[in-house]
Formats: sequence, C-alpha cells, structure tokens
Amino acid sequence: MVVDGCQGPECFRGMFPDVFHEIQGIMNFTYTMHMPGDGEWGAKREDGSWTGIIGEMNGEKKAKHMN
Repeated sequence: MVVDGCQGPECFRGMFPDVFHEIQGIMNFTYTMHMPGDGEWGAKREDGSWTGIIGEMNGEKKAKHMN
C-alpha cells in the first residue's frame, strides 16, 4: 500500500516493504522504492507493451532498477 501524498520509503506499507527492509539488514544491501512515472502498476497495452513498473523494467529504465 502507498500512503497518499507521501514522499519517501516510509510511504510504502505492507508485506513487501517489510520483507525488503528485513532482508536489507540481513544481506547488507540498499534499495529504494518509487511509484512508476505513469502511476500504473502494470497493464498490457493493445500494442503488446506494458504500462507502469512492468513497462519500466522491460524498457530503458531497466538498468536504473537493477543497479
């Protein structure tokens, strides 16, 4: 869940942010979470491309997400 109007990692609530936070402490890595630029989580378009975070991971922003 994302808290409306909030900016930063404290805005993400739920199982996945909690798990990432716990694993970060155990495995000593850092991460950031952000909302996708188009505000969508991911839906397939008629042309076969994807919106949201799925589209970002498949497109030019992939390297940014994997650093």
